[in-house]
Amino acid sequence: MLLEVTRTGRATYYLRYRDKSSRIRQARLGSTDRLGLEQAREKARVMRSQAQMGFNPLEGEIGDSLFLRFMWGGKILILL
Repeated sequence: MLLEVTRTGRATYYLRYRDKSSRIRQARLGSTDRLGLEQAREKARVMRSQAQMGFNPLEGEIGDSLFLRFMWGGKILILL
């Protein structure tokens, strides 16, 4: 996980990971205005585990089926 800060002072959390083809990908987790550090870490943990299992966390695809990812009560839920 990394934090990008622009010249204007805006900051955004990103996650870098390797996809199933071993290519490096970067996913935007959210801006610091809307996402706290602990929330960003949790979101990164979920997306990293999806990538390690061979899923594409950016497209929301698991094999041929779709899944729904959303936040509820501070937790990230994944419905298959």
